[in-house]
Amino acid sequence: MIIHTVSTEITWLDNKYPDNPLMQLLNCTYRNILERMIIVRCFASGGFYLERVVFPFEILNFQAPENTEVEVWSHGLGCPELVNTLAINELTVETTEAYA
Repeated sequence: MIIHTVSTEITWLDNKYPDNPLMQLLNCTYRNILERMIIVRCFASGGFYLERVVFPFEILNFQAPENTEVEVWSHGLGCPELVNTLAINELTVETTEAYA
């Protein structure tokens, strides 16, 4: 089985906080264990927003603030389906090895 890893950059809805040293960014990783494509949506106060498509068995590496909410979406019978909601601390990795 081939596993693809995707790294992504931070997206800000406004320019209030991208250079704010007080907003600590956490290194995070999410692996799609489903046999279908999903969409990972992350959002936090201060204008942080991230939305990425993650293919089956693919790994998404990203950085996010501590207060980020994570939603995992897929397609149900003709409409979007919320598959899971996660706390950002469930996706946090201790080291930057996930980015190698």
